[in-house]
Amino acid sequence: DGTIEIDKTYWVNQTVRGCESEKASQLVTIVSCPWEAPNVINDEACSKKALQSMSAVAQSGVTVQEWKWYDAEGNAIANNSDSYTQSDNTMAGTTSYFVAYTALETTSGEVCESPRAEVKTTIYSLPKITFAETASSVCYASNAEEIEVSLDYGTNGKGTGTWSVTGA
Repeated sequence: DGTIEIDKTYWVNQTVRGCESEKASQLVTIVSCPWEAPNVINDEACSKKALQSMSAVAQSGVTVQEWKWYDAEGNAIANNSDSYTQSDNTMAGTTSYFVAYTALETTSGEVCESPRAEVKTTIYSLPKITFAETASSVCYASNAEEIEVSLDYGTNGKGTGTWSVTGA
């Protein structure tokens, strides 16, 4: 449970042209929110491939009232779910989001928001295959023609693959 940090009554009044209003009071209770940031599952995929949802899980024993998602700049995203799927899967790179949840804090009876957890979608660029120029046609009975091929792995690091010839 949360700890009450401040439980105090504040008074205020106003004076206009020498006339003072009656004092008004406001009780202020500040409670430290006891929730932990959610655990998250990031997503990654190759460019133009279907993305899975990023997801979040609240700490054990907490009944979530609302999920809150934010973009990297802290702007709210309209989504009250424990998962979110990035819509653009064409640009290579990593995009950060943040997620939090709200739950009822029983000491104060107030709803408070958990700390935000960063969750990421990483889009990997597709490898680029380049063929060096070669003869435009090769006779069936002639010697083998060597074709020079280069491969740019982009941001993916080195991979493995199978080469095959189609249409032979």
